Amino acid sequence: MGNEADFLVLNPEATPLLKFRTEKTKTLEELLGVLMVMGDDRVIEKAIIMGQETRGRN
Repeated sequence: MGNEADFLVLNPEATPLLKFRTEKTKTLEELLGVLMVMGDDRVIEKAIIMGQETRGRN
C-alpha cells in the first residue's frame, strides 16, 4: 500500500511537426500546451501501470 503509481513517458519529438513546434517553446507550460493541442497516441513512448510496462514503442 502506498507504493503504486502510473506513469506515461512522453516524446515531444514524436512527429516532425511536433518536434518543430516544441523546439520553439521556452517554458514547461508552453511545452505542455503544445502536447495537449498537437499530441496524439504517437507521443506516448511508454506506459507504466502498477509497475508494469503496458505499452512501448520499439
